[in-house]
Amino acid sequence: MSRSEETTIIQNVPCLCNIKGKDLCAKPIYRYMRLDYLIGMIRSGENVLVSPLEWDDPFEAAIVKVPSKWYDGSPVDVSVLGTELFAQCWCADKEESDLRWKAYGDGGEIVRIGTTVGMLLESINAAFPDKTAMPIATMFGEVRYISQLDLEKIYSEVPLMRYPELVSFCMLLKRDDYRQEEEWRILIRNVEANGMDEFRKHVKIEGALMKIPIVNQQEFVAEIILGPHVSSEGEKLLIQEIHNHGWKVSIVKSRIMTLPSFSTKY
Repeated sequence: MSRSEETTIIQNVPCLCNIKGKDLCAKPIYRYMRLDYLIGMIRSGENVLVSPLEWDDPFEAAIVKVPSKWYDGSPVDVSVLGTELFAQCWCADKEESDLRWKAYGDGGEIVRIGTTVGMLLESINAAFPDKTAMPIATMFGEVRYISQLDLEKIYSEVPLMRYPELVSFCMLLKRDDYRQEEEWRILIRNVEANGMDEFRKHVKIEGALMKIPIVNQQEFVAEIILGPHVSSEGEKLLIQEIHNHGWKVSIVKSRIMTLPSFSTKY
């Protein structure tokens, strides 16, 4: 494959990491998560990102899972490119969805936290007072949903070993089957894997997890919505933990299962 052909492939990777516009930082985003995960976040004071290698959909992160070859046909292990990445998924749909509550909770106790793109990125930036220890790449972008055929074509043609940064771009691709998620993702490349020891002074890397300290909660989580299946005991525990750890955030209950306020005539 010639260099010009590689350039064409790179340019055609449908990545929206370079979204522009003054309103992006103010864009509201939301994350559905288990209640016990949120309580763990409050207690630890840490925001947890997960390796894409742990994602359920077999086509996600497949680009660093399937066998790869050099141009001469010899095998090459690209899985290390996946171990350097950690991600977190959000959605931009302000309206609650019964589909999402069920998809993320399987009938369990689920909550939704809300923030903005700017608050999320700034919360990560605040964790690195020494800017020389900042992650080598922090990326936030909108997931692009494409056909499985197009996804396989991109995966088979992107020259990863020449351009390992394209792994992050490919993590913003997903099959059309999941289009209703309207997902956005933040991706951080672990510079500690590249020998920068300063990185570990500010974050914890524990297996498939990256734990980033939350320096200022009020500049990270703006609201919490309790899912329709959160018990009264779960609600009381959450309120108690928020009080104990000095969080200041509004808590409201989901209206998805609330009867509409109208009357019928007979």
